[in-house]
Amino acid sequence: MTAEAVFRIKDSGAGKFIVTIAGELYTSNAASFVVSLNEELRKIRAKSVNFDLAELTGIDDFGVAVLAGIKKKVNEQRGVFILSNIQPAVHETLTVYNFDKLTAPPPALRPSSGIFT
Repeated sequence: MTAEAVFRIKDSGAGKFIVTIAGELYTSNAASFVVSLNEELRKIRAKSVNFDLAELTGIDDFGVAVLAGIKKKVNEQRGVFILSNIQPAVHETLTVYNFDKLTAPPPALRPSSGIFT
């Protein structure tokens, strides 16, 4: 049985937010998760969103796509997207599915500041 993915949002001030994701983010539960999270993210105007994955115990390809979609939305709002405290198994899955490449803009659009590395 898959554990439900849940999130908590903490306002750190100055437009910076920490989103803690806990549980497992799999195809079977990601749809309702992303709807709820997107609804909450629309309510805030964040300059920076740090996704703390210390409590995320599992993720599959659909979960990676969910994170890529969220990163795209944060970037479209000119926000900074950060992943932190990534568990080894989650890191491995993000690497296998090329999370960095999924979310990087085309080369002509990449800023020279190195934000998308």
